Amino acid sequence: MGLLSKAGNASVGASAVASTPLQSTSSTSSGSRSAAKRQKASTTKSSTLFKIDLSKLNFDGGVFWNRKLVASGADLNSGNITIDLQIAREIVWNLFENNFRIELLYLDRCIFPRIHMSMKEGEERDEMVYDCFHLGKPVSLDFDRSEQHEGLGAADYEARMEQVDNFRLLLSSWSGPLAEKLRRMSALTFSEGWDIESTLETVQAVERIAYLFYCQTFFAYFGRAPSLPHVRPG
Repeated sequence: MGLLSKAGNASVGASAVASTPLQSTSSTSSGSRSAAKRQKASTTKSSTLFKIDLSKLNFDGGVFWNRKLVASGADLNSGNITIDLQIAREIVWNLFENNFRIELLYLDRCIFPRIHMSMKEGEERDEMVYDCFHLGKPVSLDFDRSEQHEGLGAADYEARMEQVDNFRLLLSSWSGPLAEKLRRMSALTFSEGWDIESTLETVQAVERIAYLFYCQTFFAYFGRAPSLPHVRPG
């Protein structure tokens, strides 16, 4: 589901361009100020972004993101760290993604306690959860900008339809009227040659029921809203 909004660039439409020199200069100045604000916002100090005073801590090594150095030990010890806004977005997205994966796993473990299962049954149940995630991994540690985003948060329905149906299968094994409704649905259709197909409407119909059911069930167990998949920042 496309849940992460993206900030668009400010633009001045043709109808807003003034015909007099005074108005035209005003529009240009306003545009310059907006551009300056966007440039200033492209990097943010960690103390402002995360409300953390790092100067009181002692770091020997650096901090890496996507296999690249983001802040050195000296920067961390001084507390003077500037984080690129794109990197900050990627980190926040990764936190949401991993929170969702872990929360879904432990909610399923609350509904189906593994202590009452054999080791094999517990592992098979965990695999049902992992099948909801891209590449079947319990956590996402990498952020490859060159790779197409696939999985439950993908903007393209074809890049998420298989995970959506696996999510439906998992939730349909729970109890309740919405679980029963999900058992009678599918996010996938198949051609005569058994190739996987679907449509945006088919995928979204499952998502509307599945996410509603998931959020209600999570709140019933934990008393708060869950983390949900988001569109990966480009």
